[in-house]
Amino acid sequence: MKEELEAVRAEIDNIDNIIVDSLVKRINCVLKVVKYKTSEEDVIGCDRVKIVLDKVRNKAIEAGGHEEMIVEIYKQIIDVLTDMQLEILRSRNE
Repeated sequence: MKEELEAVRAEIDNIDNIIVDSLVKRINCVLKVVKYKTSEEDVIGCDRVKIVLDKVRNKAIEAGGHEEMIVEIYKQIIDVLTDMQLEILRSRNE
């Protein structure tokens, strides 16, 4: 039983590595996108959030479920990255 637990934990560690690498890539893409934004409205006023949340909800359903949890996690990611974009935009406009 302990070997099985360790195997599952190793799998979780591998998944965490993929998630972290992917989040770093996503953050870097957001940093590229904010270069093209000139106002707070550009950051928070578009339909992009709904589009992303709908896509991840559908992807989660296709992948086997837990769509509400996935959407909540993405909402948090989007909130943090939106705040980051706003901070960058404000400092750039000062």
